Amino acid sequence: MAASSPIYESKIGHYLDNRLRFYLVNQLEVPSITGDIIPEYVNSFEEYEKITIKRYSEDLAKLNAPRCLLYKEWVNSRGAVIRFDRKAIEIRILDEQECVKSDVALSCFIRATLRGILKDNEYPHLPHKILVENLNNVVRHGLDAQVQHPKGKTARQICRHLMKIASKNATKEEKRYLSIIKKRIDVGNLSNIILREVAKKIQKTDFDEAIFSVYSSLADCLEKNKVYA
Repeated sequence: MAASSPIYESKIGHYLDNRLRFYLVNQLEVPSITGDIIPEYVNSFEEYEKITIKRYSEDLAKLNAPRCLLYKEWVNSRGAVIRFDRKAIEIRILDEQECVKSDVALSCFIRATLRGILKDNEYPHLPHKILVENLNNVVRHGLDAQVQHPKGKTARQICRHLMKIASKNATKEEKRYLSIIKKRIDVGNLSNIILREVAKKIQKTDFDEAIFSVYSSLADCLEKNKVYA
């Protein structure tokens, strides 16, 4: 639902979320830095340091990397990483949206969803391999991706299920923003919207001009903090 990078270098990419496609391969020389993007399951901070941090640190050491890079949690480039210095989990696989309001809406949705999952403790913990396969599918196809999940067969169905959890567990302030995410789930993420708008404009002008027009509108959304389409 966060995909917003359908176009790069003045062409439509093969993936709905092209930023994430490049993110998947941005550490080819030391693959253990990103792993499978989906973090490995761990049961403690000690296990996290042993399984994740130690592994990529040893790989870096074999390549004679500077000591300042070894055994540092901030080197980890998985899709969600623990930041001990901030006492936080940093989520890196969300694309930037068209305005701060939309970014905040995603944050509210995630916070409310996690709050509900932790409270009920009934959300299915899928095998790591399946989570990786699901991620690769949604990077290419977005909300229309086929996924393996007990709550549905497509990413959109799963997101609707998560929206129900978020709605039940959101604070009053968070609920103000959830309608933005609900609309994105129903009508498409920002990548879908951008592609639809470009397709409309191509009927009246050339491709480059269509892109310029759409992204000019996106820049206006950022300046005025308004949701696009």
